[in-house]
Amino acid sequence: MFRHVFLLMVIGTAGTQIWAGDVASDIRALTGAPTRLVWCQAVDNPDDLFASVDDFRLCGFDTEDNAGERRIVPEIANYSKPLLTTDGSRVILSNRVDKYVYVVNWNGAGLRKLVEGFAADVWADPKTGIEWIYVRTGDGASRNPVFRYQIDNPKAGELVWNKGPTGHQKVPWFQVSADGTRAGGAFPWSNCGVAILPNRSWKKYGAGCWASLAPDNSYRCFVFNGDHKTITVFDRNAVNRRVVNVSGATNVGGRDVYNPRWTGDVRFLTVTGPGIGVDQAELYIGKFNGDFTAVEQWARVTHNNKGDFYGDAWVSTSKRYPPKATAAERRALDALARENQRAQARTAKPEQPIVNTPSAEEVAKYKTWPGNTDGLIFLWEANDKTNQIIVPDGTAGRTCRAEPRGYAKYDRHFAMDLAGGAFLAEDVGRDLLDACRRTDQLTIEAAITTAGLKQVGPARIVSFSSDTSSRNFTLGQQNDKLIFRLRTPRTGNNGANPEIELCKLEAGKPQHVIVTYLRDLLVCYLNGEQVLVTNKVQSDFSNWAPHHLIFGDEFSGGRDWAGSLEGIAIHSRFIDLPEAEKRYELYTARLKTREPAARLVLQGTLAGTTPTPAPKAIAPYRRCLAVYEYDVEKVVTGDYRKKKLHVAHWVILDAKVLPVNRRKGMSYRLTLERFDDNPQLQAERRVDDIDEFDLPLYYDVGR
Repeated sequence: MFRHVFLLMVIGTAGTQIWAGDVASDIRALTGAPTRLVWCQAVDNPDDLFASVDDFRLCGFDTEDNAGERRIVPEIANYSKPLLTTDGSRVILSNRVDKYVYVVNWNGAGLRKLVEGFAADVWADPKTGIEWIYVRTGDGASRNPVFRYQIDNPKAGELVWNKGPTGHQKVPWFQVSADGTRAGGAFPWSNCGVAILPNRSWKKYGAGCWASLAPDNSYRCFVFNGDHKTITVFDRNAVNRRVVNVSGATNVGGRDVYNPRWTGDVRFLTVTGPGIGVDQAELYIGKFNGDFTAVEQWARVTHNNKGDFYGDAWVSTSKRYPPKATAAERRALDALARENQRAQARTAKPEQPIVNTPSAEEVAKYKTWPGNTDGLIFLWEANDKTNQIIVPDGTAGRTCRAEPRGYAKYDRHFAMDLAGGAFLAEDVGRDLLDACRRTDQLTIEAAITTAGLKQVGPARIVSFSSDTSSRNFTLGQQNDKLIFRLRTPRTGNNGANPEIELCKLEAGKPQHVIVTYLRDLLVCYLNGEQVLVTNKVQSDFSNWAPHHLIFGDEFSGGRDWAGSLEGIAIHSRFIDLPEAEKRYELYTARLKTREPAARLVLQGTLAGTTPTPAPKAIAPYRRCLAVYEYDVEKVVTGDYRKKKLHVAHWVILDAKVLPVNRRKGMSYRLTLERFDDNPQLQAERRVDDIDEFDLPLYYDVGR
């Protein structure tokens, strides 16, 4: 695939005089030391953000050789996410076409294939100095494990993570701390946070992409926000959150950037920008200030009007973090290794029988929702939570995911906002089917807020089904009643003979519901109180069939439910009254501190718009907001005294362009909330071509 040839060349724009020494001086002024940078450069496809085809050059820049931008190897091929080794002497790269990881010397010599997969990070063991590469195996489309391999002995490999997917389908974001005990990344996109290694658990910090972990032992993490202009920086354990602008380089001018990455030196990050495609992104390196609240200085690396992506940097004075492990760190690493061995041994043991009814003492000991996790198959608290099942022995199990379809999105409390769409659970149907068949028991718990009492069909709230005539169970709404269908050999394939009325619903008010079944006994608890006990549903689950777990609609459509849903827990066991009371207590404690966002209703004239991008142009995002500018005619409700304001409207949902149908000069009534009062929007893709930057930004909640 590659030829082992070294070629040194300057690849600036034809006719543009760029002296390599000037660029090198700018970079040296920023870093204060000899610096090398590496990246991949598109030849004819400057909009190929993920470097997916054989149309790239592997490029580098060394501040000490006066050669400017160079090709490290001459052949045009696929070079995705190149990474510099910890001493800057070699480059690790991944080839998406043949799906292998390679290493090559900085001078272009010694190119060789290492292992199959996609390289996410390079790490040097503080105890031995041995360099490892962290590699995601498989195609990225499902639960692909991360292994690490010694660069100089790739046969020596170790499992690092298989608790769930990582990164995005096309690229893993998995960056390791200096001591090797943490990794920052997405688990998977767009759920970003920090994992404890090897293979233990992870904590969600926020939603976004291109998550990056500091190369020291601070465990500081940043997450790239949906505006593609800022990152959110978190200190250890997700505290001290602050938003940092990373689009402030002179030639970027506040436009979109891509590929943010913490370099091997904690002081510096790289980005590419502005934009992709027509804008032909260049590579920049920036320097954080001392408390990581801003990027205080930038240097432009490339000047070629090409598409430059995936930058990484090595600075010769980068501190090794630490030069070698302390005695305490060695003990901690050894303890983690022993714990990983014990966890793997526990996983290998035969499954223990499910405890159907915990004692009162066991119920009382739980301090956080969901409480007892015996038989827990699916857990989705909210989109700002990790949603990971912690099994009774304290180890981490499945991370549960549900992806929005149609007009579904998240509300300001990160709950599922299901009007006009649905959320489809991932990778759980088979486990849910098998677990409930084993026990002939089922519990569904959720915090439900219906948007209105004239919903029929019944409208589907939680359903394990495929279409309107076949299901294993459905929790739904018929006017002001909560109903339940459960499939057994006696109730039929649709579970509707009989359909059980559980309780009454109240519009706009969160209601905590638990529906639980033990053969021939169906019970419903509403807000911690038992409201129904019936034996009208009888028999077992022997006729259950493979279906889809979906929220807010039928899998085939046509039974949409409008409302919000959160706090979802599905067990393959029965729950009695004492436990139901405790679960209500644990969950509703978090609802008591909530206050509604202040709303602003006004009449405004549309003065400026941002063009809606093509859905493929924002991939991998499937949702997008666009910022419009309005002249304020009259404030109907609320307090607003400026003459203009900016409003973020949804323009793409589920990869489909919405019919906005708004024209400049026309007057519109707007129902708005402050954008900053809707933290769920920070991770959403947002485009903004409005020139005036100092106006307040609001969010259109009226559609």
